[in-house]
Amino acid sequence: MNFQQKRLLDLANKCINFGKYDYVKIILVRLLQNNTNNAEILSEISNLYIRMRRYDKAMAYARRAFELEKSVETLEALANACNVNKNYQDAAIMYEELTKYKKEEIIYYYCQRAYKNLGLEEEGIRVLEEGAKEFKTPALYGTIMFEYLELGMDDKSKEWLDKLKKEFPNNAITENSLGFYYEASVNDYEQAKKHFLKSAKMGYIEGYYNLGVCCKHSEDYAGAEKYLRKLHSIKKRVGADYNYTLGSIYMAQKKMKLGYKYYSEREPKQYMNYRERKNYWDGKDYPNEVLYITSEQGYGDNIQFSRFVPYVAKKFKKVYYAVDESLYDLFKRSFKKYKNVEIIKFGVFKPYNKFLMIMDIQNLLNISYHNIPQQEPYMITDEEKDYNDKIQFFRGDELKIGLNWRAKGMGLRDAVYRTIDAPYYFKKLFELEGNKYYSFQMNDIFGMCEKYPQIVDLEEHIQTFDDTASLLKNLDVLITVDTALAHLAGAMGVKTYLLLCKAPDWRWFDNDKKTEWYPSVTIIKQHDRRTWEDVAEELFNEIAGLRK
Repeated sequence: MNFQQKRLLDLANKCINFGKYDYVKIILVRLLQNNTNNAEILSEISNLYIRMRRYDKAMAYARRAFELEKSVETLEALANACNVNKNYQDAAIMYEELTKYKKEEIIYYYCQRAYKNLGLEEEGIRVLEEGAKEFKTPALYGTIMFEYLELGMDDKSKEWLDKLKKEFPNNAITENSLGFYYEASVNDYEQAKKHFLKSAKMGYIEGYYNLGVCCKHSEDYAGAEKYLRKLHSIKKRVGADYNYTLGSIYMAQKKMKLGYKYYSEREPKQYMNYRERKNYWDGKDYPNEVLYITSEQGYGDNIQFSRFVPYVAKKFKKVYYAVDESLYDLFKRSFKKYKNVEIIKFGVFKPYNKFLMIMDIQNLLNISYHNIPQQEPYMITDEEKDYNDKIQFFRGDELKIGLNWRAKGMGLRDAVYRTIDAPYYFKKLFELEGNKYYSFQMNDIFGMCEKYPQIVDLEEHIQTFDDTASLLKNLDVLITVDTALAHLAGAMGVKTYLLLCKAPDWRWFDNDKKTEWYPSVTIIKQHDRRTWEDVAEELFNEIAGLRK
């Protein structure tokens, strides 16, 4: 690539930062003049389109570059394009191939995350262990420890923690890892806090974040506020989103306005480009303009907050709502009756006047916890698919009960606080007569369906949330931990028992029976964070009572 071409690429990146996409297109045209078969330039153009969130374009240029020249650079561009397009299988294979030629620690993390997104957690750990042989850094050792801990493989987790302590004593990351171990494996919050604080004082700023979250889970909200506010005052970007967490701690206490003050500074908004920031919606009416809403956070967040889209639509001529492909069919049908709302796939660009990230919608509509609109059900299923599922799976007079016991792919703390040892805690349910059980669990690490073969395993029949919705439609009741499935069932009006840890996510507030979000959902909450015994007993009594 010559000097002029490099200057054009630098200019394109600057234009993206300022949201000047029309200028970017002009620059791309100039770059491609007489260079239509230059693999290096095509790879750089793919990276530009990733920054613009035009993932389909990124994939097209990356593939073309790789076809022209198979090099480390074009392989990396194609792996990145596959990753953002959620083609994790190809991404994982390509990243693993890259580790042979590009000796950078970050490539091992990319590969591991791709495997994890496929539900192949142990393959991801294998890649990290290969990286640890190559680099031997405390960050890699600590991540391997976390991943084993998340899978409930305590012996392997302890093995890597011991390696970390031996090879990196008096190290901030070692102290941070010890904090996680005491919190998640030993349930000793006081010891965990000491290690997190020591880590932070040794210069690992994220230790303050983990200390704050640990305080939150031990219901020490004053401590949580203290350490997260300290991070906010430092204003140094860390791996965790402390603004999001600090805001959610206030909102958990129903201090909504104060919570949104910090929540609105969450990390995804810091990556908005100039155009998105300049045109961010302010909550006012714009009847002659177009609003572009983008999804963020998890699937459950989008299901939950999509209820507010019709209220925003009254303020605009047109609303585009970009959602993940797995939600697309379900949302397209559910919002079909709103004529000025168009559901599009995430990464598809549409011209707009105002921009909005979905998690700000409630605050900008000035809706608090006490006036959440109840329009259940607002997720609409495919009637033909509902019928076909009924014929295939749901015949008979038994009480049809869905089960989900683990939040998937949400990090170590979610693995601890949103996971129940189902083979142990659910076993009493199977003593009840007249019930038929269905597993909605993806990637069942407990082997629940093998241990209880009377459970109908639906995993292979679920590809999208549209599939999940039609299966849920045929249930009498759902039992689930706090995951997207709970939000979908609630949005459909399915009778649901939601099993929560003692200090749950902010949106469930301090409720222990009902929730303002979904009338059909009943909460059963831990009284002792170290065990689910009380939850299992209350759940058994509830299910037993349904037949009386």
